[in-house]
Amino acid sequence: MLRRAPFTLALAAALLAVAALASGPGWAPRPDIIARWGFALHDLWTLRAWSLVTAVFFTQHPARIAATVAFTAASVGVYEWQAGTRRALALFWTADVAATLLLALGVVLPLLLAGTAVGARLAAADDVGMSGGGFACLGAWTARLPQRWRWAAFGAVALFIGVNLFQPGTLEADLLHAIAFPLGVALDRAATRRAVGRNDALVPASVPL
Repeated sequence: MLRRAPFTLALAAALLAVAALASGPGWAPRPDIIARWGFALHDLWTLRAWSLVTAVFFTQHPARIAATVAFTAASVGVYEWQAGTRRALALFWTADVAATLLLALGVVLPLLLAGTAVGARLAAADDVGMSGGGFACLGAWTARLPQRWRWAAFGAVALFIGVNLFQPGTLEADLLHAIAFPLGVALDRAATRRAVGRNDALVPASVPL
């Protein structure tokens, strides 16, 4: 595991450490911690964009940290095992930041400018968690499955996201997952095409005799 998935192990260890240090009594969530280190649209104009990174290491429900670590292993860990540490690290952070910004600027900001109540709520709601990058890695490795299993996996994830969109209190996270999952698929396929192109360029052309 140390050789094949060091990024996943480091991320899981960081999640556990932060959950232990930043939770209240009985592993209860601390709203002040989430407000300080989480990310919301308002952070972009208050010059707190660094929270795009720090938000990853915190969780809304520290008591459920075991489930978060299990999801980290099932998403980031499986992809890192398949694709290697360098690609998993790049895809996780690229997709997490990009999906968060796409949600903030492409969904929340228009809703806010339109004067909707949901837009105002989402713009001020600090969110934390690694699920953006996690769903991207999940999309990346399920896209590598054989075709008959691939579409079943895609359908299961789409059903999960669709059902959760109607659950109270999880709208921002579920919208983030809906963006991050296909983004992970696209990023992995783009990286694979680039790698194939580089390998082709290294193969010398045959010289006719």
